[in-house]
Amino acid sequence: MENGWMEVQIKAVIESGKLKITECLSERLCSKLKEYGKIQDNYLEVYEGGFLAYRGMLEVNGKTGEDSFEKILPLIDDFLVFQVYLDLRKKGKKVIRGPIRRSLLLIEGSHIYEVHVLGEGEYTTPKDIVKLAEYSSANARQPVVAIVDSTGLISYYTMRKSESIK
Repeated sequence: MENGWMEVQIKAVIESGKLKITECLSERLCSKLKEYGKIQDNYLEVYEGGFLAYRGMLEVNGKTGEDSFEKILPLIDDFLVFQVYLDLRKKGKKVIRGPIRRSLLLIEGSHIYEVHVLGEGEYTTPKDIVKLAEYSSANARQPVVAIVDSTGLISYYTMRKSESIK
């Protein structure tokens, strides 16, 4: 795990399976997180907490670095989706949880990509993938499939409609 490029910016405790902020050492960071909806009612969204812990910016129950990251892992509801979230955040992308199971929204300016996460070896049909693409498109989002292989490598595929396939 990378050691963070910053010092601890937020202190939190685990309370009822959530990350409750006890102290915000960077008002700028906390303001941005509130603006993006990642802090609500003094609770930090768990995936973002995982990213911040990974970067060394979050102290959890008095632990920092790898120890704080490990404290958050049991709170993660879908590790495959979290892996994709973490990958995109490490690349500096603005990401939020998506509206449906196993989806994330990647926001780049006025473009919104809906990233649908699949794991290697999971059963799915082309029809299921088409439904995901149609759902995203109907909601004015560019559909993307992220496939997480058994080693954790993530491949991203943009989906678009082809008129030649009926």
